[in-house]
Amino acid sequence: MTTKTDTTAAYTYDGNGNMITDRNKKITQITYNILNLPGVITVASKVGDRVLL
Repeated sequence: MTTKTDTTAAYTYDGNGNMITDRNKKITQITYNILNLPGVITVASKVGDRVLL
């Protein structure tokens, strides 16, 4: 029996410890402002949805 394991990280972080991607929720990019608060969250979809905060 062969089992395939996905070894790709589910989350990635920048140098400040901010999450920049989340594969579980299909978040492809999070851009932070000067106060380290999320400014733009890009979600993978057929039309390239973006959430502006």
